[in-house]
Amino acid sequence: MRVRGTLRLAVLAAIAAVPALAVGAVAWRHGDNLAEQRLEQHVDESLDNAMRLLGTGQGTPVDGTWLTDGEGPIKSLGVSEITPPWQGLLSEAVQYPTRRDFSENGRNFAAFGRPWSNGQAIVTVAELDRLQSDRSGSHQRVLILMVGLTLAVTALLEVLRRVILARTGGRIARQRAFLADAAHEMRTPLAIIQASSSQALARPRTSEEYVRALAEVRSAAERASTGVSQLLELARLEAGQVTVRLAPLRLDLLSEEVAAANTTEGVTIEAPAGSPVLVDADAPLLRQALDNVVRNAVRRARSVRIDTAVEHGRAVVRVSDDGPGFDQTVLTSETQRFRRADQAGSAGLGLSIVDAIVRAHHGTVLLANRPAGGAEVTLLLPVRTEPRPAGPRSTFRKQKSMPRQ
Repeated sequence: MRVRGTLRLAVLAAIAAVPALAVGAVAWRHGDNLAEQRLEQHVDESLDNAMRLLGTGQGTPVDGTWLTDGEGPIKSLGVSEITPPWQGLLSEAVQYPTRRDFSENGRNFAAFGRPWSNGQAIVTVAELDRLQSDRSGSHQRVLILMVGLTLAVTALLEVLRRVILARTGGRIARQRAFLADAAHEMRTPLAIIQASSSQALARPRTSEEYVRALAEVRSAAERASTGVSQLLELARLEAGQVTVRLAPLRLDLLSEEVAAANTTEGVTIEAPAGSPVLVDADAPLLRQALDNVVRNAVRRARSVRIDTAVEHGRAVVRVSDDGPGFDQTVLTSETQRFRRADQAGSAGLGLSIVDAIVRAHHGTVLLANRPAGGAEVTLLLPVRTEPRPAGPRSTFRKQKSMPRQ
């Protein structure tokens, strides 16, 4: 793994070096040009000063500068420790600007000549080692720039690679989870349809037997249709294709409505009175989430209780029941997808949809088993900071008795 990471960084660095080399080449050439320009500016200043000194007699002496003719130097215009190669230089300098590079005592110089008047010329000498020093400094800065640019581009490429992998990995993980959910939800209904139809076709049967087989097939098909609808809804929620329209909502009243809508024979649903709990939420979505939780509890319990409160600055909806509870492996798992969570059978996709809706409201879903037995699902949501005045509410308690024997 370490070798693979090293190779990956080496490839990214090689890719990053391409633009760094291009920028470095331009900067290198630009630095050389700047050094040449500074040398030419120094020479021009020396020659201009020499012309003023010869023309007006005013000006400061110019070291390393002479007035010459076609045969040799006529007059030194300053202190001169270096003697340029006069041969060939003077004949050209009296006609047009010229330059000759030479070395003396291990040092590098350049002699510049410019025509003056009456077959005379002004010659000045500049040391090239200073030019080389300027170039070396410029080259060092360019090299530092290239290394820094390579490192920066490498880091940027690595960040982009990780972002792309994270997004791609997230999509792949969602696709795999979707396929797993689809396979799980479709397996049982399809098995029932296959078994019922095969049994009905195995031999001639009575009308009542055919009706019973068709009823089993229809029930399984309805379950499959519900599973497909939930799968598509979950996919839309997790893909962010559902728009959450926030508005003030009283969770205590919502719990009362959901309790009333899920009355079931033989099951007690209780929503005790409490203080008003106000949140900003999408009412249809949050109702769907709470409805899914309560329906899951009602299918596996005889008593269901819905409590609402504000705890530690967060709105809480807690649905508890006296059913078989959750499997311990689900409670200790770090996964955020609630699959096959019930000890009495699959909880289906209901809790997954609940989790997606609550997360869309910046909330959290918690699963737990009650010490006395049963399951407990808690929805935590951001509480509205400035609640509106709310009127009193009554306790909702709905119970249908068992049919008389």
